[in-house]
Amino acid sequence: MSDNSAKTTKAKKTAKETPASTAEGASAPAASSEPAAKKATKKKATKKATKKKATAKKATKKKAAKKTGAKKAAKKASAKKTAETASAKKSAKKTGAKKATKKATTKKTAKKAAKKASAAESPAAKRSVAKTRSTSATSAKRTSAKRTSAKRPSAPRTRAKAPARESAPRSALNPLALAAALREALAPATLRVEHSPGERTSIAARMPAPFAELLLALGPGTFAGGFLRLSAPEALDETLSAWLGGSSPSRVPFAITALGDILYVRDLSERARTLGLSTEGAYDVSLLSPRWQRISVLAFTPMELVELLSDPHAREERLGEGLYREAKGRLGEPAQGELFGFVPALALGGGEEAAALQRVRLAEHLDFLRQLVG
Repeated sequence: MSDNSAKTTKAKKTAKETPASTAEGASAPAASSEPAAKKATKKKATKKATKKKATAKKATKKKAAKKTGAKKAAKKASAKKTAETASAKKSAKKTGAKKATKKATTKKTAKKAAKKASAAESPAAKRSVAKTRSTSATSAKRTSAKRTSAKRPSAPRTRAKAPARESAPRSALNPLALAAALREALAPATLRVEHSPGERTSIAARMPAPFAELLLALGPGTFAGGFLRLSAPEALDETLSAWLGGSSPSRVPFAITALGDILYVRDLSERARTLGLSTEGAYDVSLLSPRWQRISVLAFTPMELVELLSDPHAREERLGEGLYREAKGRLGEPAQGELFGFVPALALGGGEEAAALQRVRLAEHLDFLRQLVG
């Protein structure tokens, strides 16, 4: 009986424990599902972070590309600017080469004409020049003596044998040849006269020898169709002195244009000597322009003066010959003692054009312009 009771108690106990075991087995899947959810959430977060990182990387790459593009654009602009600068320099160099070629051609033409004229000189012309040189021999000797004394005693004698100016062809420095070339360039000459013996002596004594020889060989007259008038210094001394505030032996006028501009030689040897400088080549040709009330330098040597006056473009630019030619067709060539003056004067606001030019009395008009200066 007790055995049966014990079995019954054991069976009940077993039956009672079985559902619990089954319940524990049923709860196992729920426990295992919890780590899977966490893993999915973590995976989702990782994917989101990766996507964000990729977006940031893409933005960085885009920014870098933009920066690279800006650098390329700046580099391209710099290269373009460099190319433009190089092109401008090349163009300027080309223009300078053209100007140099044109100047060389002009010089070559003048030298050729001078050589041709020198070869065609007549014996009478040569005798005339020899006489002129003998008249001015005393003045030339004085000038040479002064220049020699102004040199430093310590200077070697060998330097005096090859001065810089002798590098030019001798035919180009021949005053007769230069004068012939200039007469040809300034044709037509509407009036040709000869200097009197007194005028020749005065020119030789007052002017530096290189310019005196050229002007004596050229002679006085009206050239370039009436535009340029060469005369004895005494004919223009008073007018020049009035404009420059008094007379000076260092200023010697020798020509006047049909517009009233006066050309004169300045002997600067005394000033150079005062400053302790060499007196060799201490001279120039200056231009007094009453219409503009100003002074400028035209040339430093006889050769430069011949080159300037032989060039029509230079005469038009520096002396206003273009205006004269335009007005001459309307007014005719001005007579002796006349010139073409601007009415109203430029100093009073008149225009610098051919239509404003009129024939006026030379002395009265220049005096009127001088009074405007006060």
